[in-house]
Amino acid sequence: MFDAIHATPSPYSPAQQRAWAPEPPQGNGWAQALSSQHIAVLADKENAQGFVTLTPDGLLDFAFIAPKWQRQGRLRPLMAMISNRARLQNLSSVTTYASLSAQPGFAKLGFTLEHHEEVERHGEHLKRAKMTRIL
Repeated sequence: MFDAIHATPSPYSPAQQRAWAPEPPQGNGWAQALSSQHIAVLADKENAQGFVTLTPDGLLDFAFIAPKWQRQGRLRPLMAMISNRARLQNLSSVTTYASLSAQPGFAKLGFTLEHHEEVERHGEHLKRAKMTRIL
């Protein structure tokens, strides 16, 4: 996740990237953030290529593809896994707050833009897109 934010070309400034993810997530706080979410991981024998998470109420909370695997269609199988899980949870849609970098990928997978918004993190303002996909 940290590398997906910091090691790839981005519409966000270095200061915005540091505010978004000042360090790699770890420890109890990270474990607690993930504990109530369904996690889908795409990996080969050696490396995780990406992951997405789904909250019980249908929020696609985290969605990251490792830099080496970006723009190679890795989000599609992850979204298939998450969509199947969402249907099992009797959800009719999935919503995400996509970064400007991720917005085109989500649009290709059938997410529609609800609106753009700006959030503040550690004194920096970051633009993002609220997007929804009907299942």
